[in-house]
Parts: sequence; C-alpha cells; structure tokens
Amino acid sequence: MATPARQRRSMRARFEDRLFQWAINAARRSAGFVTRRIGGGPDRIVYLERPGEAEPIVLLHGFAANKDNWLQFVRGLPRHYRIISFDLPGHGDSGFSADYDYRPTVLAQRIVAAVDILGLDRFHIAGNSLGGWVSTLIAADGPGRILSLGLIDAAGVFPPIQSDLQRMLEDGQNPLLVSDRAGFDVLMDMVFYRRPPMPWPIPQALTRMAQNHYERNTKIFDDMYSNLVETIDLLPDLDMPTLVIWGAKDRILHVSSTEIFDAHLPHSEVIVMPNCGHCPILERAREAVFHYRSWLEATGV
Repeated sequence: MATPARQRRSMRARFEDRLFQWAINAARRSAGFVTRRIGGGPDRIVYLERPGEAEPIVLLHGFAANKDNWLQFVRGLPRHYRIISFDLPGHGDSGFSADYDYRPTVLAQRIVAAVDILGLDRFHIAGNSLGGWVSTLIAADGPGRILSLGLIDAAGVFPPIQSDLQRMLEDGQNPLLVSDRAGFDVLMDMVFYRRPPMPWPIPQALTRMAQNHYERNTKIFDDMYSNLVETIDLLPDLDMPTLVIWGAKDRILHVSSTEIFDAHLPHSEVIVMPNCGHCPILERAREAVFHYRSWLEATGV
C-alpha cells in the first residue's frame, strides 16, 4: 500500500504532467498546428500540420526529441507556408516496437512513405541533428522532389574535431539517455550553451518523459550508433539549395562539421551562430528562423 507521502508525490507528478501537456497544446494552437496521424500501432506516424497554400515545409527533429521542438521556430515562418512537423518513428507520439529497425536509412524510408501518403510531390525539408541526417538521406533518395534542404546541427558526417559527446561515448558514457533528474540536467548542459528558461513544471515533466522513454531511446540509439554510415559521399549530388546552420558551441556535433558540408555540397550557405549550442531551434529560435526564412525567400524556390 502506498504511503501518504508517495501518494502526494504521485498526485503532484500527474498534475505537473497535465499542466505541461496543457501548455504544449496551447503552444500548438498558437502556432496554428493541428495534430494528425497516419496508420496505427507500432507503424503509427504522428505529425503536426499548419495549412498553407505554398509548397510544404517538412520538419524533422533530433534524437529523443519530438515534433514540438519546432513550435517556436514555426511561429516565425510566414503563414502561406504549409508546415508538417513529424514525430520520427519511435519518437514522441509515433509508434514504437522493440522488434523494428531504427537506423537512419529506415527512418528516412518511413518518412518518405508518410510523405507519399500525404501526397506531397515537392517540398522543402529541414532537420535538426538526427533529423538533419534523415533529411539528407531523403534528399539523396529523391532529389527531384526536394525544393530546398535545411541542415541544423545535422548528424551524418564525422567532424574533423571530436565533440564532447564523442569523447564521452568512447569512455562508455551516454548523456543522451536520461534515467533521473541529474541525468536530465547533464543533457541540458550538453544540448544548450545557455539553457532557455524552463519554469516549473517543465524540467520535472521532461525528466519523467525521458525516463519513460529510456528503453526505447536506448534501442533507437543502439540501432543508430551501430550503423554510423556517413552521408559525405551523397553530398556532391545534392543539387538543391542547402542551408547549413550550426551553433558554434555545439557539444554534441562539433561545429567543424560545417567544413565538410561546405566543401561537399554544391549549392550551400553556412551560418554559424555564436554562443549557441546543438539546438538553435529551441535555444535561439527567433534568430534561427530569421536565418532560415531569409535564405528560403532569397532562393526563390
């Protein structure tokens, strides 16, 4: 039988989680998003959509993140763009199965299948971290349908200079997998140069979310990390306009990665944001979307 103190902690946690979800739902509505899904069970793909008459922009988040990472970013995009922000397979509200394969190549195939169901013949695509890796693979697989490619602190290449994360992984530590509040704080210090404001109950709710997803995140990371196939050989054939945005203080993927993208992409522009970490779309959303929007409008596609 639970003790009164344990019952109070459980009730407080439920209240915090409900309040956090209420705030997320309000932010989605404010950004003009509605939540939709394709399929069911472990094959389920959930996404946010904002209607618009212009060619769609598909947004893909990073590892252990979700579709809501783009909420602040999307608020800075003109309303005529149709926006689709996916939960990658195994992430967020999309389905998960321990029997499935979560290598980036497979994630790309499943997102392409979802895009086909939505009838998107041509679209812009942008991704952060793992989402950038998947975006690159999608662009390489069907370059004729990709209008532009946005890579924000994108995985998929080995930086000339090792990142803090690479060194920690070599030492047997993985700060991307969170099992308690201390681990959550370590992760935040890894992801952000200056952690954005996180008033109560955000840290508490996010910590519990990470704890609840620990096993599936471990499975996804193992699939991803055991198949580290670089995208460098694909880059020269990507002839669509490409914008590379990077946080200069990224501890997950070192900023020297931009040298590889700049050297191998035929039509690229690189913007390095000073005093910014791995996730500019959260840490400095207004600045990141300003760079992206200005570049997108300048390309004329």
